[in-house]
Amino acid sequence: RKSIRQIFPDVTVTPALMVGCTDARHYTHLTTNIYRFSPIRASRDDLGRVHGTNERLSIQNYGEMIQFYCRMILNSTQKNPDAIRFQENTGMKKAIAV
Repeated sequence: RKSIRQIFPDVTVTPALMVGCTDARHYTHLTTNIYRFSPIRASRDDLGRVHGTNERLSIQNYGEMIQFYCRMILNSTQKNPDAIRFQENTGMKKAIAV
């Protein structure tokens, strides 16, 4: 929840069911710590295109997904996540170690 709030402060965090066969099934023999989660902002129109004609993500959404997974990894390492700052780079944020 902390990582979600750091990247998506304006969203409501709710549990959801991810129906479908994710790649996570290939890793169950390695760990029980598998998170079937995709930080995607989707409109009603987007939901109709999932795995169908014209399936796509916005460039902004793609950037937010990268930021989220970077933040989740940093938060899970128990290191100080405040040692990371985000800077603007051609309209997208990227993590820079300081």
